[in-house]
Amino acid sequence: RHGYLSYAKLSEELRDEVFFDLLRLCKPSDHFLELGCAVGSNFEYLRRQGYSRFTGVDITDPAIAHFKEIYPEAAALTETHVGDALPILRAFPDNAFDVVFTKGFLTVIPYEDDAIFAEMARVSRGIIMMREGDPINGTGVHYPRDFEKIFSDLGFQMICKRLHGATGVWG
Repeated sequence: RHGYLSYAKLSEELRDEVFFDLLRLCKPSDHFLELGCAVGSNFEYLRRQGYSRFTGVDITDPAIAHFKEIYPEAAALTETHVGDALPILRAFPDNAFDVVFTKGFLTVIPYEDDAIFAEMARVSRGIIMMREGDPINGTGVHYPRDFEKIFSDLGFQMICKRLHGATGVWG
């Protein structure tokens, strides 16, 4: 049904490799949602690759303000939302985004907010990509989880998996 990519703790030098697996599945017209977008460096990277439809969610207004300062071209292409991701996700319509992705975001979501996974699946039209710490062994994470099981139970199939902690692409 859908897919997800998951990447754990990769250095910035590996950004091309990380996004390679994702972008080979995407079209330039695809709409990307990043949960925990911070200062927007991933949107800037995607913009330089020819993508232009972005929505970002972050809990901190200063991060979004900094995004607009340091990456004005990417920020101009991005609809931003500041606040708790779960209620923001619930406000989006079904299948609103071609790609939903995170980088170090899901491992800090408290267990009582596990509904976020179903919401990610609901708003994704096709792909979920993750780049997190090691969720099963708890390395570098606050709330370890078995993301592979979570997204498989939501009807996603593993498309790609990297051997850097919790890694994979579900589609």
